[in-house]
Amino acid sequence: ISISRCDNPDADSSTVVIVSTLTYDSLATYTCAPGFGDIEGTAERTCLTSGVWSGNPPTCDPFGKSP
Repeated sequence: ISISRCDNPDADSSTVVIVSTLTYDSLATYTCAPGFGDIEGTAERTCLTSGVWSGNPPTCDPFGKSP
């Protein structure tokens, strides 16, 4: 049996990603980098059996952004 392995998940420069392992069913958890807030998108992605991460990496808005 081979265990699926994902590459490091992509992360926007406005986010920080924390990953414990890169194997199947692992979670990648995203938070906003310093100076950014209001995460847009899914804050967690899962390593799938196909060897890719679920969904798309989220982004965060810079603080003080005018509406």
